Formats: sequence, C-alpha cells, structure tokens
Amino acid sequence: MIIKQDLKLSKLDQKKGLRLPHSFTEDLAYLCGVLAGDGGIYYREEKKEYYLQCAGNPLDEKEFYDKVLFKIFSEVFGIQPKMRLLSSGEIYGFRIYSKTLYLFLTKTLGLPSGDKNLNLKIPEFILKEDSLLVSYIKGVFDTDGCICFKRKKTYPVISVSSKSEKFISMISQELKNKDFRFYEVYNYKTKDLRIKKGYTTKSIIEISGRKKLKRWLEIYGFNNPKHLKKLKENYK
Repeated sequence: MIIKQDLKLSKLDQKKGLRLPHSFTEDLAYLCGVLAGDGGIYYREEKKEYYLQCAGNPLDEKEFYDKVLFKIFSEVFGIQPKMRLLSSGEIYGFRIYSKTLYLFLTKTLGLPSGDKNLNLKIPEFILKEDSLLVSYIKGVFDTDGCICFKRKKTYPVISVSSKSEKFISMISQELKNKDFRFYEVYNYKTKDLRIKKGYTTKSIIEISGRKKLKRWLEIYGFNNPKHLKKLKENYK
C-alpha cells in the first residue's frame, strides 16, 4: 500500500538523513507497535520542540535497542538513532527532534501525541492488512510484553498490559481472530506508592501453556533478545 503524504523535509532533516517511507511495510508496522509500547511522540509548547522518544530498561534491553531497533529504525527512516541513557539514567534508548517526523507519525499514520494512553489504538492502516497487524502486535509484545515460565519453569505465560483499556481490547480481538484463548482483565488496580492515589490501573492479557506458546512463535515470534534468552533457557 502506498502512503499518501505531502510533507517536505527541512534542511536539518536532510542533513540528519531522514527519509519518509513511501509504502506501508512490516518494519514500519513493527516500529508503530514498539512506539505503542516503549515510545512517545511529543510537542513541547514552551520550547516549540517536536520529538520522538523510545526507551526501555537499561538493565536488560540495551541489546534490543542497540542491535534490533537501531537496524530497523535506520532502514525505515534513514536516521541512525543515537542510543543513550535518558531521564538521568533511568531508561535507555533514543530521542529524535523533527517536526516532519512528528507530523508523519501523528498526522499521516495516526499515532497519538502526548499522553498516548488517552488515545492509544491500533492504527487504521494496520488493521487493513494481516501481515502489518502481525508485525505491529509483535512490536507491542517485544516492548510492553513479557514471557515467564512458572511451575518449576515448565509452564510458559506470555503477557502484556496497558493503562489503555481500549488498546488491550483491540489486541484481544485480534488475538481471538487468530484462535487464541487467554485470560484478560480490565482496569485492574495494583498498589503503587509512587502515585498520589496509591495505585495504578492496568488492563492485562495472559496467554498460558506450551501449545499456545508454540502457536505464538509460529505466528508472531519475538525480536527482543531478553525474550529469546528466556525461551532458549526454558523452552525445549
């Protein structure tokens, strides 16, 4: 599918090497899923700044950012993102300043700006093609998802959570369309003393069992090295 847009690159964008995709690809869909998980797209009024940020846990996701996301982002957008510690070392990833990229992501692709949880949803262009949807969901689970092994490390559980009830509901429907059966709960409250009200609210999907993991790997799989490491250690 061809992407219709009339955005023009600034001289600074051109100097950075930025290019905008001309078609909807699986890599672009994957990055949109990653942004839904670990990313944010922002406009800072006081400084007139437009920027994209994507970052994860520096303890176990550096390899994912340095090798996987660096390569895919460079191939899709032409920019080689500078990976580094952000927010006083609390997170690791990249930040790119560009009004053109901001407009492409928000206006052309329909990704949310600012507090994404208020408007987070699977973009329309992704819902129109199954291969894009598979890549998008893979990106979401590579970032916001988790895989663990319970019952003496023999029973796999794949899970994902979000503050957005609507977003989890959309993912749930797409997984059901692939004949997955799983546990789901919405607006579940968990204790969080960092927040003034003392708790945070999340919606959760949990896919359990070896047969479902096998099917997951056949359809979606993982790119994140920390997930792949757990599989190598526990799934035979």
